[in-house]
Amino acid sequence: MFSGLAKSKKPWPGCPFEKTRLDKGTHTEEVDDPEIGIPLLITTSPIFNETGEFLGSVHIAKNITVLKNTEAELQKKFYDLERFQKIAVDRELRMKELKEKIKELEERLKNSP
Repeated sequence: MFSGLAKSKKPWPGCPFEKTRLDKGTHTEEVDDPEIGIPLLITTSPIFNETGEFLGSVHIAKNITVLKNTEAELQKKFYDLERFQKIAVDRELRMKELKEKIKELEERLKNSP
């Protein structure tokens, strides 16, 4: 099956049209074919004639570049936030540990002759 947008004559892995052709249902998949150069969200819906015979499908392709870029940016910010939280929590735990040691030393100094 010619994918339409790509130069390849074989379907993409998980091709929504191939799924529609096989089960006559509607399918949506993300496709990021390097030949196309942009990530797409592709939906295929079957077309039937008056007798219910499968004729083909309607393909709707939506450019999801902005969505993917935003998703990557959010993942990076989430990672940075997790790192910051770990550093801050580790710092707090270390401060608590040091305060306890200082308190112990102060007690020792009080009780020493």
